[in-house]
Amino acid sequence: MNERCKSYGGYLIELNDKDEEKFMQDMVFSANLLSEIVYTGLTDLGLEGHFYHYHTKKPIASDLYWIERQPDNYKGNEHCTHVFIDGIQTAGLNDIDCHRTARYMCELPPQ
Repeated sequence: MNERCKSYGGYLIELNDKDEEKFMQDMVFSANLLSEIVYTGLTDLGLEGHFYHYHTKKPIASDLYWIERQPDNYKGNEHCTHVFIDGIQTAGLNDIDCHRTARYMCELPPQ
């Protein structure tokens, strides 16, 4: 997924603050991707539980919203993140296995 973003001159979306998280949630909702996995560029590869942006290596913003009981590193294999929207629960981030086939959102650098 990140390789595809690179082919467009970008990278997996970085959620630097609550406004960017809301923007991604709105995009997922408007594209009718409820209950779909849409990857972000947040990961904790390298140091479990310490999420950062894969592209810039910046730490995750403290005000981003995780869904209840997340991140949980289920089965010790969840090192990527996606926006979780199921139409019932408030949207938020969830950690997930990096090798699942799923949608993703790219971010392009400012021109």
